[in-house]
Amino acid sequence: MAARTEADRNLDESPPSDPASERHIHDRILNAIVERRVPPGSKLPEHELASIFATTRSRVRKILGQLAQERMVVQIPNRGSFVARPNVEEAREVFEARRAIEDALIRAAVARCDTADIQRLREHVRAERRATRNHDRVATIRLSGDFHLLVAAAARNGTMADFLARLMARSSLIVALYERVSSADCSHEEHTAIVDALESGHADSAAALMAKHLSEIESRLNLSEESDDRIDLRKIFG
Repeated sequence: MAARTEADRNLDESPPSDPASERHIHDRILNAIVERRVPPGSKLPEHELASIFATTRSRVRKILGQLAQERMVVQIPNRGSFVARPNVEEAREVFEARRAIEDALIRAAVARCDTADIQRLREHVRAERRATRNHDRVATIRLSGDFHLLVAAAARNGTMADFLARLMARSSLIVALYERVSSADCSHEEHTAIVDALESGHADSAAALMAKHLSEIESRLNLSEESDDRIDLRKIFG
């Protein structure tokens, strides 16, 4: 067996833990997945990530383990870590969960939001509009998801907001896999209508608009029960 080089040892040895650095690397990888710059199914080699972030393989391994717990990454023995590929059933479950939690959050936001929240949301929608006009796909994806997190922040319920953040990350994988045609996740026009309802204080109207909005997103996905490997031989050879 060849002798291990000093570089190999440095990649495997872990220095004292630096939570801030680990969080930074975690968020960089997570954001790349959420923004679909790293597609579902992509391999995430420890040695390459360690080199990119100038850190150790041990630290990268720990971070990938955290992402696996968050169901953004899958780890396969003897093969490595890969960006998760949610199946159709998981996709439907995620949107069912989003409908339930975002209904509660939008109603709470109507009751608790203030002028600063409304202003923040309107500025955000303007940023979405600019990104769409500039054909900035990455910014559009990020901003469209962040809108929902801003609504959650206005609801003043940190526990539900944290849960929604995880669902939003999963949603990004699902859209990347199952979107019928390339488009923004969310429409800034629909977001504008939701903000109008929030400002007016009409909880039922705001909740109905959010439910319709989520249904529109889901309707753009191809969540057929039939998998791609099912073929009709009679049709092919008939």
